[in-house]
Amino acid sequence: TRHVYLQNSGVKQRLARGESTAVLEVGLGTGLGMLLTVDEAVSGNATLDYHAFELELLPLSVLRALELQSGLKSSKVCDSYFGWYEEVLVDAERGSYCWRFNEHVTVTIHYHDALDFRFSRPAAFEAIYFDPFAPAVNEELWTEEFLGRMRTQLRDGGHLVTYCVNRRVK
Repeated sequence: TRHVYLQNSGVKQRLARGESTAVLEVGLGTGLGMLLTVDEAVSGNATLDYHAFELELLPLSVLRALELQSGLKSSKVCDSYFGWYEEVLVDAERGSYCWRFNEHVTVTIHYHDALDFRFSRPAAFEAIYFDPFAPAVNEELWTEEFLGRMRTQLRDGGHLVTYCVNRRVK
């Protein structure tokens, strides 16, 4: 996650320099990518505006069992997120929910289908962490049309990064 998302997108370097950064994640999953990014922003004293889509939120018990805090510089990041998650997301209905770690770091979780969501402004992100599993699982999110929509969300010089090595996607 550190290599594919933070390093390859340039986000780690931006945050280490204290640069304001906006990230979009398609497929929040366990939240590891988000937590590592928040941790880097806190460490670099940088402003972070993080947005993530997720269609199926995991139970908090699963997240706790993964011990996600073990890979963070500050366990306070994970503690704060889990507290907010329990209070806000455990029984949430579809919608967008904002977690503020501090005055510089905000995470908005869009508990929506990414296909149906429209951002009001284009070119809003320096990086997109694209992780909707694989084309065989979520084929609709790997179409040229959807990837083209993702491209419109990137600022000049931005990067879309993914674990996917599917030949068609490459």
